[in-house]
Amino acid sequence: MSTYLSTTDVFLAPTPEIRALHDKSILIVTPSGDQMWAKICVEDADPGGRDAGKCSVIVWTTSTDEREWVDACSGRPPPPTESHSWPQFLTSDAVKLIRPNEENPAYDLLLQLPTEEI
Repeated sequence: MSTYLSTTDVFLAPTPEIRALHDKSILIVTPSGDQMWAKICVEDADPGGRDAGKCSVIVWTTSTDEREWVDACSGRPPPPTESHSWPQFLTSDAVKLIRPNEENPAYDLLLQLPTEEI
């Protein structure tokens, strides 16, 4: 079974197509129809590390989901007006599924996930 999103670093070969994803908006859609907006950031790996010469494709998602965030001082979820961003890394399988978003021009790209991951 393929994995499309990861909470840990995923490093890929930096092709021109991957580099072109940087700073694009993307709509991620699950098979159940859930939708999540994200911004793409392509970042190079540490040049002195074991993944030197590779890059990560990161989608920054935003959530107000009470299950994900709890105020450390009070132990309560934040108010719904507060949102939080966190990164998820796209795997090579996910990058292959990215298409131009012709259905909704508010987002540059579309990623239709074939399995539930969000």
